[in-house]
Amino acid sequence: MEKYYSQHGQDSIIKQFFEAKEIKKGTFVDVGASDGKRFSNTLLLENSGWSGICVEAHPSYYDLLKENRPNSICYSAAAGGKDKIKTPISLNYRASLTTLDLSLENKYQTHYSEYYGDRNKKEINGFLNGVHEVEMRTIDSLIQENIKSFPKINVLCIDIDGSEKYAFEGLTLDLWNPDILVLEHSVIGNNPVDLYASKSGYVVGRRVGSDTIYLKGNSSAQEDIKLLNSLNIKGSIDEESTIHPVEK
Repeated sequence: MEKYYSQHGQDSIIKQFFEAKEIKKGTFVDVGASDGKRFSNTLLLENSGWSGICVEAHPSYYDLLKENRPNSICYSAAAGGKDKIKTPISLNYRASLTTLDLSLENKYQTHYSEYYGDRNKKEINGFLNGVHEVEMRTIDSLIQENIKSFPKINVLCIDIDGSEKYAFEGLTLDLWNPDILVLEHSVIGNNPVDLYASKSGYVVGRRVGSDTIYLKGNSSAQEDIKLLNSLNIKGSIDEESTIHPVEK
């Protein structure tokens, strides 16, 4: 039985979608990849022969990312509107709830206290925590750097817990035209991500868990939306991969 890694089977659905379109080895860009394994939307694709770029802002998770994603090009950087500068970031020792929007710290402390580290501690269990500085990169520049290897992007995933507005400043979707765009909406809500996607002609294909899967609004959009929504999750989640690195 096939194992998938994403939290709600997003990767199983995406893989089946491209297989139905006879694309078995595509390319992806995964922004907010964490350790590259736990709840990943792209590891199943990589294991199936796909190749891509993984980006993670939390420095403590970069080595884990490289270890878990040996066939991907990995970057330790926060996706933002400027390239190759140092920027303050609020790091959470669990990687999730890490954001460039420092104003979200109080909200996260209130609503996710069980998973949010003490802001006064710069490190917890060996993982960086609190406000630090990291390198910022634009998604445009990261793709351009690897354009020879990835002239076409099939899937672009962004899951960065409130940093989306900064990443969008450095992403020109019209340059890359991914077949599928996956945006997390749990922090900033559906409307902002829907609006951003629509500006480049993307339409809502399917909402799965905290992610929205968008498709290009071209002549085949309705057929693609119908296909996307006809797919059922195959297999079961890889239980070992759901164990958080902090708990190992």
